[in-house]
Amino acid sequence: MSATPSTLPWPTPERHVIPLRTTLGIRDEESSGTVQPGREEATLWCAALRYPVSARQRNESGLTLVLTHGMSSHKESYHPVISRMLQLNGAENRYAAGIREVWSIDLPNHGESAALNRALLDDRKDRGRREGWEGRSTMDLSAYLNAFLSIPPLRGHRVVGVAHSGSSTFWIHALTILKNSHSHPFAIIFMEPTVMFPGMPPTDPRSIHGAANVRGALSKRDRWANREDAMLWLLGIKGSSSRKQETRENSVRRVDEKNRGDSNNSNRTKSIWSKWDDRALALYVVCGVISRSGDGGGCGLLV
Repeated sequence: MSATPSTLPWPTPERHVIPLRTTLGIRDEESSGTVQPGREEATLWCAALRYPVSARQRNESGLTLVLTHGMSSHKESYHPVISRMLQLNGAENRYAAGIREVWSIDLPNHGESAALNRALLDDRKDRGRREGWEGRSTMDLSAYLNAFLSIPPLRGHRVVGVAHSGSSTFWIHALTILKNSHSHPFAIIFMEPTVMFPGMPPTDPRSIHGAANVRGALSKRDRWANREDAMLWLLGIKGSSSRKQETRENSVRRVDEKNRGDSNNSNRTKSIWSKWDDRALALYVVCGVISRSGDGGGCGLLV
């Protein structure tokens, strides 16, 4: 019987923090070179995980995967997926993938990168509010991705972009609108892409669905008293105070157990997050939520 994502060994990535020199405030129409308010050169820090393949399995002419997460997520969310890919890569069968290495990165306002860039991004947002220009845009994230694809460790690699949900848009812009100095990617894989086509009317079912997703994202809860309460909310657990306290203790223990590769689905309900791989859920609470003591206490999403 093959191993499930929750029972596979943990991958052991190298942690990298990479300074990316990029341009903020770029818009689609700025290909003409017109300078718009808020446009500036800046260095954004990129928190990245590199998953090297063992010498026995490594294929120097193989593919280098660069994975980008969806909105409100983080780079560690790919741990279970990468575990499975590396297992298949080392298998002596027709599913062997020929992987050279794998990178998973945090977007500049998500996960660990958000903590590193918070001062710069908050300052830019405040200045934009005072001066009447956008503090951040989709093109900023595309420029950030473009800068990452130009880093020296990726030179000479056959890069395959793997994008989930909203990050699909950043790949499209980075490769079709912005100038770049790299030859990537070899291919792109989009998973549940949130992509709108030019000229799509607001009455199109896809436009209606997209607008509903935006309203849902804006109304989604993003503040909790602490990480344990965030876990309770994600699991959808309700009940008396004593029941919550008991479940809180179980949830905290579950986070620790997932870090050791244990698996326990007790106390799960029918929330969306309760269907996630156990380790991905635990990592979301640990890596995707930050203490916000400076904002009145509690925890919140790193977005």
